[in-house]
Amino acid sequence: MYGYIISNSNIKMNEIFQCIQVGSYYFYYNPLPVFENDHIFKEINDVFVLLDGVIINKDELMKEYSSDDWPYVIKSMISDYGKDVAGKLRGSFSGVLYFIDQDELIVFTDQLGSKMLLMYNSKGSIMIASHISLIWDAKKRIKDIKSLSINTDSMYELLATGSILEDKTIFQEVRRITAGRRWTINSLGESAEERYHLFRNLPEHKISLDDCIEKADVLFRNAVDRIFRKNNEYGYSHECDLSGGIDSRMAAWVAHDLGYENILNLCYSVKGSIDNKVSKKIASDLGNSYYFLPMDEHIVYDDIDDRVMLSNGQIHYLTSTGGYRSIKELSNKKIGLCCTGLLGEAQKGNWIEGTKHTKPKYTSNRMSAFFEFNPELGSSNEYDNYEQMSLYEFGLKAVFPSILVRQQQVEVLSPLIDTDYLEFVFKIPLKWRIDNKFIQEYMCKKYPDAAKYVWQTTRMPVDNFRGGYIFLKSLGTLKEIPSGLLINY
Repeated sequence: MYGYIISNSNIKMNEIFQCIQVGSYYFYYNPLPVFENDHIFKEINDVFVLLDGVIINKDELMKEYSSDDWPYVIKSMISDYGKDVAGKLRGSFSGVLYFIDQDELIVFTDQLGSKMLLMYNSKGSIMIASHISLIWDAKKRIKDIKSLSINTDSMYELLATGSILEDKTIFQEVRRITAGRRWTINSLGESAEERYHLFRNLPEHKISLDDCIEKADVLFRNAVDRIFRKNNEYGYSHECDLSGGIDSRMAAWVAHDLGYENILNLCYSVKGSIDNKVSKKIASDLGNSYYFLPMDEHIVYDDIDDRVMLSNGQIHYLTSTGGYRSIKELSNKKIGLCCTGLLGEAQKGNWIEGTKHTKPKYTSNRMSAFFEFNPELGSSNEYDNYEQMSLYEFGLKAVFPSILVRQQQVEVLSPLIDTDYLEFVFKIPLKWRIDNKFIQEYMCKKYPDAAKYVWQTTRMPVDNFRGGYIFLKSLGTLKEIPSGLLINY
């Protein structure tokens, strides 16, 4: 198991983990062997730093601090920003800052919570881990397994919504450190939570739709460039998920437009579906390699135990079927950072109810109504509106965690929810964001050739269906269209 666990007692993890005792804590780390030079596991000026994952703006930060010594850059950032360092990083990461003199531990995950980070703090025992199985294993080693008990509310939430919400986990005593948050544990073992980043979606940009598109395009191209540039830095192959949707298509198209070559487009769907046919045609037209994983009915039931374990039991096993198959099928490829189109719902305004923001609430967004269960979301009070709550409680906790099953082999990022890009898009006036208007106009204006292919959602080419999304919703789901109409040649 790749990852790390930190404890205030010697839990004697096995020899695959590097172990360092610093002050009151034991640090155990077995890093994923990709992007090794982004990782930090050392003491820097009375601060012990553990940084895990991939930092896609590392080259920008090194340029800013005029140094190619990454630990020195982090040291300088700690001097400048203290415990706020995480807010300056971009990528898929989690980490720990241990201020030795103060015996104070700061633990954090990235703005999207793309790395799992868990905390056990009970009866004087503290454990911080990147995977719940590491806490389980540590508890077995010190013969304290009875201190963990199943969280039945979490199980009901998982059955009803397909995921475990807020900061809950499968164990009552273990909490998840969620997107854009950090926890401080002081010398007395007392923990306190802070949010260092929150995506605000209240409209601010008083500019035209065309100007919004121009500014968004600069940020999106930078988001895609960071991912592909990072692979080039390490000599890794490029892999970009591709379907019949509009989101992954944008990522693949922009990567090609930026001049990146030797890209492998991966599609997992039902054979012969629009996703399969359109993605294959796009990949061919871009000159990319194409790899198709058929998601036949029986496949969704393969490797269920592995998928549940790798996702920490946080999401329904169906969510991660394609992602898990892909790491098995492509294990012989030299892939470091995968580019996915996950959570394009955020930019398309799919979580906006009607024509204006509504109050945060739990709705009928559930996988099963077999039993009566409506979770009480105590955190709903901290959100401005339903869309913002949906991003965090359904998007980042029910959909995006599907990448967890890949993270024992590769890193994964989606430029659609790149921090800088999404912060801008979320502030575009609602009249342009609802019903896909912004994203359709964006593609038609900036990448018109990409708009000529059928969009899986509407089953028509993007440029032939501008402004027609409301009409589509009134019709309900359309039937499969003849394959000959898939693409305007």
